[in-house]
Amino acid sequence: MTPPAALAVALLSAAALSLWTAGVAWRHRDARGGRPLTLLMLASSWLALTTLGALTADGFTELLRWQQIRYVGYVAIPPAWLLFALEYAGLERFSSRRLRVGLATVAGTVLITVATIPLHDLFYVGGSYAVSGGVPSTNVGTGPLYWATISYAYVLMGTGTALVIRQALRTRRLFRRQALLLVGFAIVPWAANAVAVAGIVTTPIDPTVLVTAPAGALGAVGLYRSRVLDAAPVVRGEVLDHLDDGVLVLDEDDRVIDHNATMAPFFRETPAVGRPLDAVVPAAIADHLDRENRESTDDEHDCGTVDVDRDGETRTFDVRRSTLTDTAGDAIAFVYLFRDVTERRRREEALRRRNEELDRFAGVVSHDLRNPLNVAGGFLDLARESGEPEQFDRVERAHDRMDAIIDDLLALARTEDDVDPVRVPLAEAARTAWEHVDTADATLRVSVPDGHAVVADRGRLARLFENLFRNAIEHGGSTVTVTVDAGDGRFAIADDGPGVPDDIAAGAFEPGTSGADGTGLGLAIVRSVAEAHGWTVTIDGDAAGARFVVRGVETGRDDTFGDAARADADEPADTTIRND
Repeated sequence: MTPPAALAVALLSAAALSLWTAGVAWRHRDARGGRPLTLLMLASSWLALTTLGALTADGFTELLRWQQIRYVGYVAIPPAWLLFALEYAGLERFSSRRLRVGLATVAGTVLITVATIPLHDLFYVGGSYAVSGGVPSTNVGTGPLYWATISYAYVLMGTGTALVIRQALRTRRLFRRQALLLVGFAIVPWAANAVAVAGIVTTPIDPTVLVTAPAGALGAVGLYRSRVLDAAPVVRGEVLDHLDDGVLVLDEDDRVIDHNATMAPFFRETPAVGRPLDAVVPAAIADHLDRENRESTDDEHDCGTVDVDRDGETRTFDVRRSTLTDTAGDAIAFVYLFRDVTERRRREEALRRRNEELDRFAGVVSHDLRNPLNVAGGFLDLARESGEPEQFDRVERAHDRMDAIIDDLLALARTEDDVDPVRVPLAEAARTAWEHVDTADATLRVSVPDGHAVVADRGRLARLFENLFRNAIEHGGSTVTVTVDAGDGRFAIADDGPGVPDDIAAGAFEPGTSGADGTGLGLAIVRSVAEAHGWTVTIDGDAAGARFVVRGVETGRDDTFGDAARADADEPADTTIRND
């Protein structure tokens, strides 16, 4: 018989659309879910074509034969959907060979049962033939294996649909629309089949045949338009949201596919997903990753470290790259792990300084201490030979020099200990330190506003002042004038002596740079104290005498001063101390 033209066109269109979708899926067969989706859409096309063939049946036997042939599509769709959902959700480990063999065995058993329907009543019971509106149909009873087959198919479909919905809920915003299309692809054909099986709506043909094709096509468009099958749905399985390390996932075009919460503070603009990397991260990160990607295409690559300014502080991050590949081994996404190694870097730097100090100590012990020790031994021998008392005075001076060197060595070693910062009035600290130094006839002038304070370790700040005062007197003479002044974020110690020659200034803070009476460690102690606080100390080459400037200092006013002092805090309060 001749089928209705409109229905025939609809079925042919559904078959063609399903074949087109199968072709698209096959072109992406190496992507996750590509092969199961190909099988599913081929089965959908088979359903449409065999349903069209059944419309030409002239009797019950011929119509039953078309239904038996059609069941090849029915038994293929549920397992194909389950396998697709497993791969889409990144659960390929459950799509084992044992599972596939089991699904194929059940499908084969159902097909054998359907093929032998005339020999038993396990699937269909009895039956009659009728034509309505030009569409032939059968009216049959159903046996236990029919309902077992339906139940089994619904379990597979339900499991696959649950996996797709679960993955859609976890998918980032960029792929949310595609995920919703997949959910529609899962639910619409299933719902249409359930309505037909339950007899809620009576139709001349199974509506599943007509709705599966367009639903599958929309799902495929959603899948492959942004290559979501390749990377996005499985990203959440590849990275952990609760890592302390930042996780950034990029596609082949350096577009942000995903990131975890730790990575969010890196972004200059949000949302970052779906945008080019260089549009959302600091230039330091974008340039570093671009440079490393050009240098190495290895699947696993140590990208080194990158410094990033965050919250007014420079933090150092160790970056590693891993490549996600599809089943063909082609790169589909790149996962970057950002680990904060700032504290480790600081410890390494502190260890490096410690080692340098040990080398300096070894040099001092082997050279600077040995010299006065040899001098003392020589004078002691002379004293024994001559009995002259003044030789003992020379021995005592040599011992005093050794004692000073040992004190400076200990001071230098202790500058690496943890600082205990408090708010220290700068003028008071300078005057107190002056009183602990043998200043001869030198003069101290303190030009610091009353109440001006610095955040520092009180003891180490005193050690810094004492060593700079000694240095001024050693090189500027016993009548030198030393001036302490301060400004926003800095303070300085200057003298009116001869200054620091250019050839000495470059290495002035290295151990061993000293005059005849110095230990050679004073300015090294000053630098170590400054570095322990996070300060810098430099020599002002434009000053008439020697002027040492300490910068990076947290300054303020000392609350222990009264309101009157705070009111006058912007006016320098000069204090002069002379040793008459």
